[in-house]
Amino acid sequence: MQHIHIWVSLLLCLGILITTQLVFMSMPLNRWDEGYATAFAQRMLDGSMLPYVDAVSHRGPVFYWLTSALVWLFGFGSWMSVRIGALMTLVLTATFTFAALKRVGQPFAAAIFVLVFTFMHVVEMDLQDGSAFGSESVAAMFASAAFWLIVRALDRNRKTPSQSMLAGAGVLLMLGALSKQVGLVLFFSMGPWIVAAIFSRPGMDLRRRLATLAA
Repeated sequence: MQHIHIWVSLLLCLGILITTQLVFMSMPLNRWDEGYATAFAQRMLDGSMLPYVDAVSHRGPVFYWLTSALVWLFGFGSWMSVRIGALMTLVLTATFTFAALKRVGQPFAAAIFVLVFTFMHVVEMDLQDGSAFGSESVAAMFASAAFWLIVRALDRNRKTPSQSMLAGAGVLLMLGALSKQVGLVLFFSMGPWIVAAIFSRPGMDLRRRLATLAA
């Protein structure tokens, strides 16, 4: 198989990320953030599912809705909900970014990314910061999915950029910003890239460029 070492690096890193969560499945990695998020979710489930009404904190509403869904699925009496949440966000962030880099013809960069990502989250950072479930990891998950969609939308093999994929990426970026407010910064980093790609694409009239940009 071509680039088999690239796929081995991905599988190795995903295995480490998954194993870390499984080992600590019955306990919190960040007693404060994961504990308050779980309690917040329970208040929402007992109330009207309205962040800032049922309970009050400073993170984005999407984070609280997602946490509430996990608590509803896996129960309030254990830490499984936040462990599954952490597993989901870390694995998807690594996978979407790996896929995006490989899509643009940079398999070596994709392998380096997953190796560094795993090292930072499991070794370099304290587990309570690197492997815990929080709004930052949720925002990163949505951002990486948006990155993957943008790469596919702007693929030079397409006759024109995909408007539906760009619109989907915009939705994902907004979900990230509504999970953690700092996610708004991503619009300023990915926005100029999208604009430059659209207006540098040959064979598109101005109306088509503007329509694609509006998406």
